[in-house]
Amino acid sequence: MPLPNIWRKASSYIFGECGQDNRRVVYQDGEALFCKNNVCVHPPTLMRQHADVVHHPGYMTITCKLNNNSNNLPIPTLHLSWIPNSTLSKHPTALKNLSSRNAAATCPSSRIPTPGPGNSLNVSDSFFADPACTCGQLVVASRESQYKILNFHHGGLDRLAAILHQWHQLLYPRLNTDTEETLPYRHFMVCRPEVSRDELHPEEGQVPMITSLAWKNLLNERGQMEDDLALCKGIFFGSLELALRKIVWPFLLHCYSYQNTYEDREQIDAIRQQAYEEIQKRRLSMNPEQAECFWRNVVCIVEKDVVRTDRANPYYAGEGNPNVEIMNDALRSFATKLRTFSIILGMSDLLAPLLAELNSEIEAFWCFADLMQRSVAVCTPTDTDMDRNLCYLRELVRIMVSDFYTHLQKHADALELLFCHRWILLCLKREFPTEIALVMWEACWVNYLTDHFHLFLCLAIMCVYADDVIAQDLRTDEMLLHFSSLAMYMDGNIILRKARGLLHHFRQLVRLPCTLAGLCRQCGPGMWDSAHDPVIECVGHEDTKKSSNIILFFFFLLLNVPLFLEYLRIPFMEFYFLIFLSDLSNVSLSSKPFMYADDVILFKFFHLFDAFATCSALNKNLKFIAEWSTNNSL
Repeated sequence: MPLPNIWRKASSYIFGECGQDNRRVVYQDGEALFCKNNVCVHPPTLMRQHADVVHHPGYMTITCKLNNNSNNLPIPTLHLSWIPNSTLSKHPTALKNLSSRNAAATCPSSRIPTPGPGNSLNVSDSFFADPACTCGQLVVASRESQYKILNFHHGGLDRLAAILHQWHQLLYPRLNTDTEETLPYRHFMVCRPEVSRDELHPEEGQVPMITSLAWKNLLNERGQMEDDLALCKGIFFGSLELALRKIVWPFLLHCYSYQNTYEDREQIDAIRQQAYEEIQKRRLSMNPEQAECFWRNVVCIVEKDVVRTDRANPYYAGEGNPNVEIMNDALRSFATKLRTFSIILGMSDLLAPLLAELNSEIEAFWCFADLMQRSVAVCTPTDTDMDRNLCYLRELVRIMVSDFYTHLQKHADALELLFCHRWILLCLKREFPTEIALVMWEACWVNYLTDHFHLFLCLAIMCVYADDVIAQDLRTDEMLLHFSSLAMYMDGNIILRKARGLLHHFRQLVRLPCTLAGLCRQCGPGMWDSAHDPVIECVGHEDTKKSSNIILFFFFLLLNVPLFLEYLRIPFMEFYFLIFLSDLSNVSLSSKPFMYADDVILFKFFHLFDAFATCSALNKNLKFIAEWSTNNSL
């Protein structure tokens, strides 16, 4: 840069002119605006081999280039270049050749152009990952959904964000703030995840962690849990001390009851050890036909899955690690226990943390088996649980993140929530580092106030990180790529706090659609005094009236079975039937016990029960059923 320009720029900083109006800044052709060493690039998953994250540090520069347009006016363009440190060590002069053709051919680079007709615009996103907002990720994304992610692990991202924001203001010198916000596409966005105080749960930060001392105080002299609600609440808000996981996890996963004594747990351990040995014997004594089926449906899948699971964890690191073979045996035994000889890719992701923390094949096996059987937070792609979870999540988005729901409605198939499938299948294990993911698991396992806390974690991710999606108007495939690129870079502690706040807000709603009624069911120990009992409204079922009528019609037919028994003179069943009718006749229509039926049908339904209660002959009842079905066009 010429000496007069350097003096002019230095004086502007000294006298504060630059700070008064960033839009007055003029960049010079070839000026280096930002330089930073040890900016990392992480290769894709397929290239990481056995590690979760591989760091490739390099030297990053951003320079300004002035190119003349058709009117011979200079148009500024930012050029981003990144050179691996390994290349710099071999060719130190590479920094001098960044603008040359050879350097551009060998180094990853991106252009951030000025908007204009026909341009394919690129967008840069900055994701801060620390409270000081100095570290995080810079994402350079094209409109063709091609992403380049640069990781700032050693600070500097805040200075880069200020430079890019300054450049953004330079592009629109005549636009005020309101006009700028209405632009259809912003070139640079800063994603600084924050949760305001009013968004938090009222008890956030007030419940301490469950420590070893707190755990001992919760047990009586026989080893029984005195206050399981205090345990669940402490884990939900304050997490669990790492050293206690081996002790407490079997309780959370229902291997032990909170009322089991020390002796009871010893007996359960002995019984389960024997049962596990029997499962292994059954696995090893299959006939040839069973062995071939088992090999095809289980062994081949397990061997491919296990070798690439959590290899960055020291517990599984290294070649020939015996713990990898233990995990292999546990998964094969689980498939044998199911007697279906089938297993699904991804189960090793759920088993691996259990085995690493419990350090016992038998304990990990039974905790994993109970987790797969009991927890609604775990499902498979073929399960109806997956559809149910997605339906709940879709409705939660509609009610609680309405802006994002409106965006989803604009794009084909976006409401399928494809970007959420992996979140639900693996309970967010691949979205966050292992330690914070396990804290989330524990918060889900305690079933505090809800069985579906994993859905509120998913909802929290959308609340915190969906503004960028809306601002860029990303399509369905772009949303999938966007949220996938956030994996391992999101702030898990903020997501946890936001999810607890969303759950509190959900429980304050006085009216809910019938599609979310299942989230209000009582769950977990000690919840009898904290019920969520909103008014359930039947919505969105205009097209289901006929199917509802058919369901009620066959239900009426089923109710005639006791009258057949009355005809056969079985008084006990007659008595049971009358009690059943009496209970149903006291149900209020406003409570919507059948959420897919309309008021008119329910009104006729309960009047028909009165008719049933006074009928003494079966043929008379059949006449009522015939008249009712005719009136309802069945």
